Amino acid sequence: MIQNKFINGQIITPKELFTGNNKIVIPDLQRDYTWGDKKHIDGNTDLVSGFVNNLIEVFNKDKIKKNQLGLIYAYEEPDNFINIADGQQRLTTLFLLLGVLYRNINNNEDNENEIKEIKNCLMSDFEEKDDKESRLQYAVRESTLYFLSDLSYHYFIKKEYNKIKESSWYYTEYDNDPSIQSMISAIKIIENAVKEDKNKENFAKWIINNIQFFYFDIGSRTKGEETFVIINTTGEPLTATENLKPLLLGDIDEKNRKELSQIWETWEKYFWKNKKEKEHEADKGFEQFLTWYCQATNKKEDINLLKCVKNTKNKAELVKDINAYFEQYKILVGYFEKEKFKKIFESINKSVKIPRDFNLNQQLRVIVPLLAYMVKLSKNKNFKEEEKEEKYRLFLRRLRKNNFDKEWKERNENYIELMYLLQIIEKSKKEENVLNFDGKFENSKAKWYNDEEKIKDKLKEQNKNIIEEWEDYEDFMGDISILFKAYLINENDDKIPTIKNIKYDINELKRIFSNYQDTIGILKNKGDKKKYLISNLFRLFRLFSNIVRIGHIPKTSKIRGASFSAHDTERKHFTSVDFIKLLKSNDYINFCLKYIKIKIEEEEIFKNTYDNDNNVDKFIKSWLSLKVFNANKEKTILEYYEGNKSDVAVYEELENNRIYDTDFSLDNSICGFAVPSGWGKKSYIKYTNKDMWEKPNIINTTFAGIKFQEFENTDIKTRNVLTEEIEKNKNKIDEIIKYIKSL
Repeated sequence: MIQNKFINGQIITPKELFTGNNKIVIPDLQRDYTWGDKKHIDGNTDLVSGFVNNLIEVFNKDKIKKNQLGLIYAYEEPDNFINIADGQQRLTTLFLLLGVLYRNINNNEDNENEIKEIKNCLMSDFEEKDDKESRLQYAVRESTLYFLSDLSYHYFIKKEYNKIKESSWYYTEYDNDPSIQSMISAIKIIENAVKEDKNKENFAKWIINNIQFFYFDIGSRTKGEETFVIINTTGEPLTATENLKPLLLGDIDEKNRKELSQIWETWEKYFWKNKKEKEHEADKGFEQFLTWYCQATNKKEDINLLKCVKNTKNKAELVKDINAYFEQYKILVGYFEKEKFKKIFESINKSVKIPRDFNLNQQLRVIVPLLAYMVKLSKNKNFKEEEKEEKYRLFLRRLRKNNFDKEWKERNENYIELMYLLQIIEKSKKEENVLNFDGKFENSKAKWYNDEEKIKDKLKEQNKNIIEEWEDYEDFMGDISILFKAYLINENDDKIPTIKNIKYDINELKRIFSNYQDTIGILKNKGDKKKYLISNLFRLFRLFSNIVRIGHIPKTSKIRGASFSAHDTERKHFTSVDFIKLLKSNDYINFCLKYIKIKIEEEEIFKNTYDNDNNVDKFIKSWLSLKVFNANKEKTILEYYEGNKSDVAVYEELENNRIYDTDFSLDNSICGFAVPSGWGKKSYIKYTNKDMWEKPNIINTTFAGIKFQEFENTDIKTRNVLTEEIEKNKNKIDEIIKYIKSL
């Protein structure tokens, strides 16, 4: 039985702890040293500064007073090796502080014996002549262990080199060790804190003699692992990965622990090396990866990392299983640099550079199932690497489609949840058959391999590049079902047809896709002046077909209007029977023209009566109809926005849209753009400026004859009536109406 050097409740000083043959060991179950990192409190503050400055302040106030720094939980195993279960960060910082102070103390014969006590806390006389092992030993990883020994001997004791990273004993490998980097940061902070102190020797002696800890003996490593988790989950919060390490490696037998600890170290190094620029530790990336692993293997979105590990009996197999995911994760990260994958990733989220850049929903819908599929397929030796890569690419494309099935409301019924995606991967008899898994799921109507996918597979046999190009179109993102619906629709249909798994003519589909680009695409590009007819007519078609709706405008008072020229972010055109018919038409310009003329007649748009609840909507439609056909007549494109880029609008009280103080009519009115309230100003309607007045391509101005004035709602009704101006405006409007009827 080991005879412990210290007993429970004993008060000990650094001088008593760092003495004789003692080695202070940070065991492999512990986390990295982090106090030198700027990640604490407000996310931009290290803990070393406060710790050291507090000690300096206490020392300056009373150089005799003892200073209690709390409990140390430890066990001694084997003799003289004091393993720390709690107190790692404080003891490491104290050790570095003593090292910095010793380096800055001038040696001479008068103080040789006194400063020897300080040096002895860093390294014993025996070790200084032998292997030069430091008093403080990090068993977390070998690189930290070697670094501390060289740091203690060369930098602190021998006072060699002025810059640690330029020293001959500093290896490039150390750049990937988070504990080492945090220690180097801590040393710089300590050196700045004590550089003005002229009493460094007395301060160092005060530290080793007057700082006190209560020593608590926990007996063994097993108790140490339990205590580590208990203490650190009730004190300063540890990250999930810091809590996981003792749970994962603690139950593994000594024979396998070294090998599996090295695997853990490989993970840590990778995530340290590949952390984000503003991160000071590897934990966030490491934790995210482990979360993905647990979500994939447990087939659940909400998981608890600690429970996931704790409930697994065979920890050695678990480490190996996680490592299989880790190997595929590294490959996946590499795909973000490959153009054919990069294009797909960025179509899901434009700002992604690595998997972690996706938002949480995208991670669940894309990264988790993709990793699970890659792990499964990686075990199949029948495929070459390039074949596997192509299958990963195809699966990624399907995951992209599924992601947008959830993002876009009109596609929600097609969305396959994560648990079902993972079941598809698991239940597929062959890994390569995941894409055409045709099974059903309990409590889900959605089908993974639905009729659309079957149709596309047939078409891809001869036209793979064309179909993938359509799938990549930003409005579709994998779902080109609207093309098939347009193919099937008939002129007299009153609802959108259901897709049928029949043979489709690829040339007809090309024409339908081209129609989509020429209509919706023209809105995205803010019009094409050479294509002024469809640009003008299609916007009016959307208004009459209710793809664009007239309604109250947010942040305005008593103003009503419509987003006449904006691209339909609510994607109503995908559920519009009339739009699907337009795609099917052989001449979309004449289709729009015929459709609009029928609606104008049905709704009596130009009848000068505004005596019912729909008068505001009718006024907006009549105004925009006149503007569209006037622009067509003048062979110009109606401007998409003028001024403030907001909705075309009118005041709900139509009288307030008059130009002169006489009866409201189309001739004596003006329509403009809504300006929402903000910055202390009320909402209002804006009209065009003098330079744009009466131009046929401008929406918010009159048609003819009205002289320009900078008027607002408050002074419209007070203007003197000018009959001649109104008459000219009326004549122009009548001319446009006559033009419409002649078409």
